[in-house]
Amino acid sequence: MTPIAYITTPFTKRTGCPRQPTLCPHSIATINLQKDCHPDTIQGLEQYSHCWVIFTFDNNTDVRTHKNNYKAKITPPRIRPAGTKVGCMSTRTPHRPNNVGLSLLTIKSVSGRTITVSGVDLCDQTPIYDIKPYVPWDVAGYISGGRWGGEMCGVVQCPDWVWDSEALEYMKRASNGSNGSNGYGSPLKKIKTEEIVRIECVTWTDEAVEQLTREHQKGAFKPLYPSRKSDVNTVQLAISEILSQDPRHNRQKGTATNEEGYKVVFCAAQVRFVVGDDKKTEVVEISKVNFEEGDGDGRMKLFKK
Repeated sequence: MTPIAYITTPFTKRTGCPRQPTLCPHSIATINLQKDCHPDTIQGLEQYSHCWVIFTFDNNTDVRTHKNNYKAKITPPRIRPAGTKVGCMSTRTPHRPNNVGLSLLTIKSVSGRTITVSGVDLCDQTPIYDIKPYVPWDVAGYISGGRWGGEMCGVVQCPDWVWDSEALEYMKRASNGSNGSNGYGSPLKKIKTEEIVRIECVTWTDEAVEQLTREHQKGAFKPLYPSRKSDVNTVQLAISEILSQDPRHNRQKGTATNEEGYKVVFCAAQVRFVVGDDKKTEVVEISKVNFEEGDGDGRMKLFKK
């Protein structure tokens, strides 16, 4: 297989890249088709709310040179008791017999050869091998003409020809009522970000906010986050969402940092943060990243004094 596209994301290094999509709903990315992939291939995709993206974990540090060069059992970060090992196929680990990944992304817009998406968990310039629309039947338990028809059309957006008759009847009733409409007959369900991601545990120093604004004006977050005033707030939310998941190594989660703290890279900016004994995170510095320094392996680095 050859890539049909490459994705441009804020996550220029593995460290800080969300483990799952939707953990950082304010992360914006663009999927850019290769020249040999005709733009007509994505015509109609704008009628869907979500899409599946099939990609390769090209940033793995253990890229296989032999078919048996992988660990059959691994330790997931969230598993309890800690240290328990399970088969790699029963987890979402990127280290697999074949380095193939599957991600569900929210579609923002489709224009020409570019698909703008959000809720991203892919590193910058990840190769994309296929794109498929997300449909109600992708949800376990969905039955055509049966349960979940009404509930699903309040969450998933699809062309009318995709829906079954029971769901279409629900949408017709909803569009005549007080619910909003998305232009395709599906009622919109507004979900506040705060209900999905707990960002109240992440605070920013005044100096860090000023540095963020300054770097944003200099274009450190372009082209994903232009220099409009409203975009700097989205950048701040996206960074807060990343830090609320504690992107540090599993052994360091739940522990306090020293005064120097830790760092992650977001677009072309370096984010330094500290974690207190109360498990609250504070962003203390935003600075221009120098990609020429360091070994570039994407691992979290403790700041040197």
